[in-house]
Amino acid sequence: MEAKLIILNYQGGPEKQKPAVALGAKSSSCIAEAVSDADAVMSCVLDDDAVLSICAEMSQHMKADTAHISLATIKPETAKKAANIHQQHGSHYVSAVVLGIPAVAEKGELTSFYDCE
Repeated sequence: MEAKLIILNYQGGPEKQKPAVALGAKSSSCIAEAVSDADAVMSCVLDDDAVLSICAEMSQHMKADTAHISLATIKPETAKKAANIHQQHGSHYVSAVVLGIPAVAEKGELTSFYDCE
């Protein structure tokens, strides 16, 4: 199976994408392009509103049965709303909260909790 990695980074721009692109990832400047051919999509945004916003846009462009794995720390109610958005468009939502400070991440010792529909 061939894996594809498409990087979409609004805040860092192309400069922040360079290390991943050098390893073979494809850079994208819009959500539609990044998710339209994916089997799974991972996102990490800052808050509940951002999760709902990105779900609303992503779900319109994702293939049926595509999974959206969100790494954001959000309220359970928001995760349910996100799952409903994806269900309406035939895709799936997985809430996979990641916990840990940068020093823990550098050691590869982050903790993750997940739930899905």
